Amino acid sequence: MGMFDNISCEMPLPRGGANTVPTFRYDHLFQTKDLVNCLIEYKIGKDKILYEKKVEYEERELTEEEKEDKDSGAFWSPMWTMEEKSHEWVKDSFTGYIIFYDIVNDIDSTHDAWVDYRVHVRNGEVQGDVELETYRLEDNTEYKANQVKWKEEAKARKEYEQKWRYKYCFKYWNKLVRFKFRILHKIFNWAYNASTNLWKLERKITF
Repeated sequence: MGMFDNISCEMPLPRGGANTVPTFRYDHLFQTKDLVNCLIEYKIGKDKILYEKKVEYEERELTEEEKEDKDSGAFWSPMWTMEEKSHEWVKDSFTGYIIFYDIVNDIDSTHDAWVDYRVHVRNGEVQGDVELETYRLEDNTEYKANQVKWKEEAKARKEYEQKWRYKYCFKYWNKLVRFKFRILHKIFNWAYNASTNLWKLERKITF
């Protein structure tokens, strides 16, 4: 599926002839695949300038509660996390069209809505206004049914993980099994790469 970037827009967003498109906050984060696709945050300012968010991070030790939340049965759990220390908005020099989009949930009882906007940028400066590219309703009944199913399964799993036999036995067994299989995956990958390299070597030294 690939990566994307996030972008907000402080310029007015068109809502269509019938005003059917929802009103978005100025800081609402849309997605776009027309920039660098590295999960960077951008914004289109009221001044019609495209900005990139330059962030400085700092390392922080996780609390015990956070460590437990991040555990998820893995053999090794992170002890530290990176948090934003400061940021600044810097003008970007992009030239081209940017299409940014989002899905709006529960437009009515059975539909979500897909919204695409398009804007033309030259050397980081917006040319003209933001255009409404697409507004499409999508049936969400199957998705909602799956959501109910996933919530029930998650609830049952959480209740199971509270049982003593899981907390004091099976939990650590699962970690050990996952750890062993990660090692096996690495061995198999190494063997596959080695055999591929040998095959390439054979092709090079044969006539």
